[in-house]
Amino acid sequence: MVFVINEIMKITGRGKMLLGEVQNKPIAVGEVLSLLDDGGNKLQDVAIRSIDKFRETVSIAEVGEHVALMVEDSPNCQCQKGMTLAKESGQSVSSQLKVTDIIALQDMLYNGTISEEKYELQKKELFGD
Repeated sequence: MVFVINEIMKITGRGKMLLGEVQNKPIAVGEVLSLLDDGGNKLQDVAIRSIDKFRETVSIAEVGEHVALMVEDSPNCQCQKGMTLAKESGQSVSSQLKVTDIIALQDMLYNGTISEEKYELQKKELFGD
């Protein structure tokens, strides 16, 4: 698992912007990742068209960074909040990550309810990283 989708925004003429945190492997522009549902089942491939980080376009998103990934907005795009993107097709995330827990932590961080330091500590407690 590489990326948990925290928010989705549709940008007319550009595509869909998937917001979240890079989890355990860097993501590069041009990569094709597998979109996984809550059960870890592969739904489709998603190509990364661009990466935005704090209003700056970058070519690589590193682990731990909060970024927006731009993907094509095709009628087939099944992206939804809580789904994950993975580099290995069909891998199961249920044993590796409690998706609802990480989303709740990310929401608290984005809303300013917890500090980044507290976020990292709680994430380590939950996932042992």
